[in-house]
Amino acid sequence: MNRSILWSLLLLTFVVLSEAKADDFDLGLGFNYLGAQSGELDFGVEAQLGYEMLEVEKWNFGAQLHLISGITTKGDVDEDKAYGIEDSTRLAYDSQALYLTARPKNWWLQFQLGMVHADYYTTRKDESSIGPAFGLALVAPTKYVTLHMMDFHHYRVNGESFNVYSISMLILFYMH
Repeated sequence: MNRSILWSLLLLTFVVLSEAKADDFDLGLGFNYLGAQSGELDFGVEAQLGYEMLEVEKWNFGAQLHLISGITTKGDVDEDKAYGIEDSTRLAYDSQALYLTARPKNWWLQFQLGMVHADYYTTRKDESSIGPAFGLALVAPTKYVTLHMMDFHHYRVNGESFNVYSISMLILFYMH
């Protein structure tokens, strides 16, 4: 399985629901902290792009693509290996997740359920695989777009669990 499957699923979702009532774009751009169950961690940047396509019984339903790029590289992890640090907490991580989303109309909470394709590299593992994903987001619905403020995601890939905590650049600008 590869990334083209995620893109195909996203396209299929938009085609199937294309005649439904369109509502809002779903956007997020921010920073994240990612921790693996085995103790490794990474920081990174992320982008989220989605569309709420259907309103049923005061719920908005849609699809979302969530991209994460960690700042740690394979070279950073290999440096730890070269120095004999086998229990390094460095994690080189990148992922692409596709979610189906649900949000009560005019609420600030969005529920996400989908699949993730994750590439991760530690001193013990070099993996690239697909697994289940779920998340919760605090969002700010506006007239034309729903903006992400803070998110939590949980991924399970090849028996490894990852928790991702995110904060939007929008929040950081308001706090300044």
